[in-house]
Amino acid sequence: MTITCTRGTAYEYHMDGIDLFSVSQIRTVAHNPYVGIPDAMLEAARLRGTLLHRRFWRVLAAQSNLVPMPAVIPGLEGYCQSMDEWVARNRVQPLTIEHTSVSRKFGYAGTPDALVWIGPKGVSAIVDLKTGAPTLTDAMQLVLYSKMEGYEAAGDLVDVYIRADGSRAKEARVTTGMKAVEWAWAMAALGVLQGRVNRGLQS
Repeated sequence: MTITCTRGTAYEYHMDGIDLFSVSQIRTVAHNPYVGIPDAMLEAARLRGTLLHRRFWRVLAAQSNLVPMPAVIPGLEGYCQSMDEWVARNRVQPLTIEHTSVSRKFGYAGTPDALVWIGPKGVSAIVDLKTGAPTLTDAMQLVLYSKMEGYEAAGDLVDVYIRADGSRAKEARVTTGMKAVEWAWAMAALGVLQGRVNRGLQS
């Protein structure tokens, strides 16, 4: 199974001749919290997010002794401290890190940050690192991931909001009741997205 991603196209993922929407596209159709925000501000946030996600990958890999523990990023020390404290406190052990997968049934793909063992009881969880403020579709993102191949058995769905001041990261878990609501919203957005493509409105 070969999966490729081309951002900015009508279908951002492709797998063995199959066109697939991305989780990001579904989220944006449901709600785009960045409308009206200056590009310069968004670019700074994107760069921060990219740097911290790369470090998160290495922190998780270090838990399995695959790589050395990464250094703190200059200028982002608080975020790094918050990240490291969360990983240590939850005894996180990675199962997969940034592994792209698909939902063939529903026609989309995405790349979760990680599937891990978490906590003293070793519960499996899809974890998504957040480096900014919460948005309305954060829970939807996790629910979409949980329907993809290889992620269906995850026991918990957890957003981890790390803090600029180095304080304890905030966790937001998707409850059983939330899953049905978020999934319905996601499927409504997916229907709108497909309709746009069918009518040539999505480039």
